[in-house]
Amino acid sequence: MNVILVVNDYPQNLALLTTQLLLLNYQVAASTIHDDAYEIAHRLRPSLIMMEFSRVDIDEASAIRRFKADESLGNIPIIVVSTRSTADSKTRAHDAGCDAYITKPYDATHLKHIIKQFFATINAQSPARENLIPPQPTAPSQFSAGT
Repeated sequence: MNVILVVNDYPQNLALLTTQLLLLNYQVAASTIHDDAYEIAHRLRPSLIMMEFSRVDIDEASAIRRFKADESLGNIPIIVVSTRSTADSKTRAHDAGCDAYITKPYDATHLKHIIKQFFATINAQSPARENLIPPQPTAPSQFSAGT
């Protein structure tokens, strides 16, 4: 099953990204709580994890490291989606193990391109898995994500 797990500490942002991914014809599981996301990831084994933590009391790097340290989840690519555009924020996320960093606002075309790249890589590494690249939408959609 080809699923993108979306983790975001704000329900409104979670709903926005989830809706964008659904409109791009991806299968999505979602959680606002890191511990729940970890359990969901163990249960579903998503192909990709997209996370954003906007609250200052949540350490994004620790969350990434927890996923990457787990033997059964560590190979799942993690994309951080963030309003933080500083070099320090990006470096911390990459040092923790994130595979890509998307700064908001972004449009659906950019989001789709990044995700397609990850699915193409996953597909090349695991040729036995079926349907890793989701079908193309019938009409392009443009979004601008806000905080």
